[in-house]
Amino acid sequence: MRGAVGDYASKRLGHQVRVERLGNKTIHTYVTFPIPVRRPAHGASVSELSCGKCGARLRVRVRNAAGTRWARRVWLAAAVPSLLLTAAAIFVFVQFDRPPPDNRPYVTPLWVELSFIPAGLGIAAFLLCVLMWWHTDGVRLISNRGWEHQLVYAKRRKG
Repeated sequence: MRGAVGDYASKRLGHQVRVERLGNKTIHTYVTFPIPVRRPAHGASVSELSCGKCGARLRVRVRNAAGTRWARRVWLAAAVPSLLLTAAAIFVFVQFDRPPPDNRPYVTPLWVELSFIPAGLGIAAFLLCVLMWWHTDGVRLISNRGWEHQLVYAKRRKG
């Protein structure tokens, strides 16, 4: 999500022009072009556009503004149960991992130790939901073959 949902998508059509491998890092460089498809009033529309670099014909599906906002709210709503799962798992660990008061030898029950699994899954689900909320723009590239065309955000220039 890069700001409010407007009449046009904030993602741009990117044509990959260079791939650099620097050690274990790969840098993809794109030439980007705006997607000149206006959001429909209701539902979604499928439009064909051409790449400004190579002229390839590509199809995009653009969802209306209300549907895009709804999808973003769904991702935020899905993040709440994942946080609750994480909080419950941490509560179980903290609440039940107490040694007895008379200093007898104590072994933490296995189910308390295993509470780290739902805590980790809850954190991972929360991060996934927030990432999907951030990137949901209501536009999909539906006729792409290969990796030379992608939907990307325009790089913001400093200055």
